[in-house]
Amino acid sequence: MFWRLTAWHEITNPQRVVPIESYDKRAKDIYDAIQQTKTESGDASLCWAADKTLLDILVDERGGTMELFSNILNTYHRFSERRALYTHRAFQKHAKLYVDGLPDEAFKGCAA
Repeated sequence: MFWRLTAWHEITNPQRVVPIESYDKRAKDIYDAIQQTKTESGDASLCWAADKTLLDILVDERGGTMELFSNILNTYHRFSERRALYTHRAFQKHAKLYVDGLPDEAFKGCAA
C-alpha cells in the first residue's frame, strides 16, 4: 500500500522539478493519511475489508467500477473511481478518490 500511496500523491511524477522538501512533505502526507484512517475506522487492522475474491466476482459479474465507502489504505485496484467520507487532499486527484458525503447519484447503477 505504501507504494500505491506514493504513486497517487500529488507530487509524484510532476511536470516540473520540485524542491527536495516536497518529498519530505509527501512522506508526512502518507503518514498523516494512515493515522487519520486508523482513527476514523476505529480499527488499525482494517479487518473489515471485503475479500478480494468477492470483489473480483462483483467486478466481473456486475461490471462495478466505483467503490463506495472507500478507505485510502484499503482500496481495491480494479475500481477506477472511489468515494469516501474522509481522505487526505494529497490523494484525491491521482487516486480518483472523491470526498463528497456519498450523494444519492453515487448509488445509481451500483446495485441490481
